[in-house]
Amino acid sequence: MMIGLFLQLGAVLAELRRKYLPRSSSPSTMTLTADAAFQKLVAHVEAGEKTQLQIKDEFAKDPARFDKFSRTLPTPSGPMLFDFSKHRITQTTLDLLIDVARSRGVEQMRTAMFAGDKINFTEVRVPVLFI
Repeated sequence: MMIGLFLQLGAVLAELRRKYLPRSSSPSTMTLTADAAFQKLVAHVEAGEKTQLQIKDEFAKDPARFDKFSRTLPTPSGPMLFDFSKHRITQTTLDLLIDVARSRGVEQMRTAMFAGDKINFTEVRVPVLFI
């Protein structure tokens, strides 16, 4: 009896996935590690950013690094600082990360979420409750 229930649940989840996940991003048909954009990012990081990039050298080369790699967002409790300048990241890395997000359909899913569309195929509610 439990096996039948799991098979039915699997069929329902597959139908919801087909119905609600955007086709253009195809995250349901391609794993992240098979994504060409992700592979390009990994190759870039492995080529030297992972071990050769020194933060102090990056600040010496670019005194505006903090301004480029940090954002302050207002919140009801006060401003929140996101500072990536002290991480091993370059503009190329950031651009490649954005390429991965686009390849995975993040923009379409964000738009659907704010439009009130059903985006979580495992739940049966519209809209999402965590915006």
